[in-house]
Amino acid sequence: MFIIHFMDIKIAQSENELASIYAFRYNVYIDEFDKSFLYHNTENKTLKDNLDKIAYQAFSKSNDGDVVSCMRCILQNYTDRLGEEYKWNNSELRKYNFALLDRFMIKKELRGSRIAFKYMDWIYRFGLCNSVEIALIKIEPALLKFYNRYGFIAYDKSYVDNNDSVERILCYLNLLDRVNLAICRSPYLKLLDSHLETNNYTGFENKKVNDAFFKI
Repeated sequence: MFIIHFMDIKIAQSENELASIYAFRYNVYIDEFDKSFLYHNTENKTLKDNLDKIAYQAFSKSNDGDVVSCMRCILQNYTDRLGEEYKWNNSELRKYNFALLDRFMIKKELRGSRIAFKYMDWIYRFGLCNSVEIALIKIEPALLKFYNRYGFIAYDKSYVDNNDSVERILCYLNLLDRVNLAICRSPYLKLLDSHLETNNYTGFENKKVNDAFFKI
């Protein structure tokens, strides 16, 4: 497994770093946004779940050592749980390597800065270095335009705890689909070409998911 460090973003390696990330999540999701539907520990003021045990936790700190941003990334092959949660049940998808992205948050004072763009670049590089082909994410509708800019494609909707008022858009990105990245004028296109050239890969840009698998 390759671990890369890009700018001030890195993967948590210690229990102390993980504890700081879980506390930061609580501050943003529970204290600030009151997303009480997420599993959290009120007594310890932490937000974590069982998926954290198998996830990579990307994060960055301020100069004084406080966590100011984070993102969770889970690398896995296709499973029935993944198919059900992301509304896929097609055997053709079992041949792809997936990355599930969530828990992406930035400290209030830094929102609107370039740190979000740094994360988007970092996670794409991380995916390429770890042979990820499909990235999946659930986003709030207001964020769709931002993710479309990078080449993410909306294919379905879901609702948190079956609550129709809490909508999420299911999106996927084929990291190796040059045609889609070119159409979107995605910043990822240059990164992909550089990666393919550096590693002498051929044919990856043609490994495209059939769009019929994803319908909104």
